[in-house]
Amino acid sequence: MSAQEVPTSRESASRPRARIALRSTLSTLFAVLIAVAVLSTATVTGFVSLRATVVRLCSQSETIATLIADRLGAAGAVSDAGGLSGDARTLLERLASHDNIESIRLFDARRRVLFSVNAGEATEEDIRLVKQALVEGQALSRIAYTPRSFLFLDPPMLLVAVPIPHGQVDTSSALLLSLTTRDLNASARLQFLTATALCLVLISVGVMLSRSLVGRATESLGTLTSDMARLAEDNFKPDASIKASIESLKNERVMEIETLASGFESLLTRLEFYLVTLRETYQQKQKMEDEVSAARAIQMGLLPNNFDVRIARNVDLYAVVDPAKAVGGDLYDFFPIDSRHLYFVIGDVSDKGFPAALFMAITKTLLGAAVRDDPEHLQNALTAVNQTLLRNNPEGMFVTLVAGVLNMETGRVTYVDAGHEPAIVLNRAEGTARRIEKVGGEPLGLFEDTVYTIGTIQLGAGDAVVFYTDGVTEAMNPQRDQYTADRLEKALAPLASTGSAREIVDRVLEDVGEFRKDQAQSDDIALMAIRWEGR
Repeated sequence: MSAQEVPTSRESASRPRARIALRSTLSTLFAVLIAVAVLSTATVTGFVSLRATVVRLCSQSETIATLIADRLGAAGAVSDAGGLSGDARTLLERLASHDNIESIRLFDARRRVLFSVNAGEATEEDIRLVKQALVEGQALSRIAYTPRSFLFLDPPMLLVAVPIPHGQVDTSSALLLSLTTRDLNASARLQFLTATALCLVLISVGVMLSRSLVGRATESLGTLTSDMARLAEDNFKPDASIKASIESLKNERVMEIETLASGFESLLTRLEFYLVTLRETYQQKQKMEDEVSAARAIQMGLLPNNFDVRIARNVDLYAVVDPAKAVGGDLYDFFPIDSRHLYFVIGDVSDKGFPAALFMAITKTLLGAAVRDDPEHLQNALTAVNQTLLRNNPEGMFVTLVAGVLNMETGRVTYVDAGHEPAIVLNRAEGTARRIEKVGGEPLGLFEDTVYTIGTIQLGAGDAVVFYTDGVTEAMNPQRDQYTADRLEKALAPLASTGSAREIVDRVLEDVGEFRKDQAQSDDIALMAIRWEGR
């Protein structure tokens, strides 16, 4: 199965969980909103209905109060002396016994209470209503509400003030009736309580539905979590029970659970595919690493490394190659031409990795063979190798190098420079380290008509010469600063008078490492040190 054939899913585990929580919240909120709407509608409707009924009752009460006032006036309720007649008193007491009448007050012309039944002290609102009724000469009514009336806890009171005719024109006394709306309020309160109970039922149903949804979702998520844990314990190899569990979750009626189960199934399918691919990739990588290790071992085996045995009693030589990758393009070589002369070379191929390693091996082999054929003319050997590389170089690679011959009896070094870094001579007598001047010459593999020139170095007893590639001088620290040849000279100066060839090479590598710190090595490094102890 290819990667394109593996089913994909854009749904993550967090999305269904978020949707379930959102749906549960919305269900509860919807139930609450419906309940509030029903309660609000019932409250407003009940209050409006109660108010309309009370308004009608006001009109009826004004008519009845007017009839009562007329009867009191006809009976001479208020005498000329300002007293209350007996018939009027009897009539008012009988009237106060009625269920819908809370209290009765009779006011004189000075707004003083002449008679009252079940009434407390008159308020300013009561007196204002009485005064207005006397001024207008007709019955007036007012509905008195309290904050508890709006919740149907206390019934609103109906106040009716009506002037009492006295004689033909005098209406200086007035009757104030306080009527209850208890029966009407009880009906409205029953309607309000019914609506409240309905709201509570709706909210309870919404909460139960939400809890049921969340419970099913939580149980399903718990099953998936358990399956994931078992999958991890079994090294991501799903067994039949896990697949059956996922299949059952796909049949859930909750869309999010179905989506999550389908996504998990897709994840398992993709995981199986990726595990197979990963195993194959690991095997290929392991095979490649084995091949690279073999290639590195072969490359290192091409370089002479028997430094425990001295080439001659008075010559100490040590060299190292440190590739930036598993294999690299830096090279060195040395071998005695005869009992008096030692051949050596150090070089740097223009690339890194396997191509450079192959080019390095070809160059080393060709040059070694050419020197053996004509050891007295190094320039001819380099010219011949240059021509060969030009004829067989499809990638256009080249190599910089220094090849030389040390006369082990005299300390004289003859060398040819093919575009390489200048060597550094360590003078034991002076305790100094200085670079030699280059004699010129182009790298091998670049130009067909290159002419190579012989250069010479005369070593004194105990002097040393150090050759290196640009992987040393161009090493960089985290600030991208280069190591430079000047720093290399300073590092070598303390070793001018003492130290073996190996100590010289190790000190340079140590100083480069301290300079580079944790910055990755960017280029191959090759170092060679030769110390001539004299005759």
